[in-house]
Amino acid sequence: MRYPACLFLLALFMAINPAPTQSRAQTAEEQITIRQGGKRVSVSAGQLGLGAVENSELRYAALSLEQGELLGLKAGLYLFDAAGLFIAFAPTAAAEFCGAVSLSPDGNLLAMDSGTQAERYWDFYTYPDMRHVSGASYLAEAGKPPLLWHSRGRALLTTVREDAGRFCDYAPCGPTSVILYDVFRGKGYTLMNGTDLCDYRMDFLLDNKLAADKICLPTLQDWNKQPENPPAQKITVTLPE
Repeated sequence: MRYPACLFLLALFMAINPAPTQSRAQTAEEQITIRQGGKRVSVSAGQLGLGAVENSELRYAALSLEQGELLGLKAGLYLFDAAGLFIAFAPTAAAEFCGAVSLSPDGNLLAMDSGTQAERYWDFYTYPDMRHVSGASYLAEAGKPPLLWHSRGRALLTTVREDAGRFCDYAPCGPTSVILYDVFRGKGYTLMNGTDLCDYRMDFLLDNKLAADKICLPTLQDWNKQPENPPAQKITVTLPE
């Protein structure tokens, strides 16, 4: 009579604490099927090197021309849902240098980061049809966000102007500004304009208010050598609706 009671307790425990499950593409060995050009290609998640799309449960794979040839696929950006099912593709050679992918809060736009230096590039696509809309360069800085989504197809970026009066022994060299980039118009509007003596670098966005660092040095000579930990003034700007 003791065994049925034990079995009952075991069943109760497993009902409360179910065994963990794995969705597709959670392990490197999981196979993913991609339909492309009238054919089906089956590859493992490990071969694709899936990464997480920021602000979503989506996953992505960025394949170079060489990687695509090895796998029998085209070069470009591939998107998968949380279960590892293929959902979208954008052909682009820039995928070889992809460092991140981000989905806008409303789910209508997707940005792919690429580049090989501190000054990098965002390519913007409509989602889920992956139509390329525009692109903009930005300055990548440690500890600072590379992109902040705003409303109605706009995003905030920190940019650098290298044709200014600074002559540095480092690159990229020039005043940094914060712009509000209109993705559909392909145009940026300057919110904080850097000068030869002052830089602006965005920090975070909260309740339509942008927090940023303002960094000023007394002379151009001070900027010509890469300054270490220059003093920053915290400022806040209310963004246009």
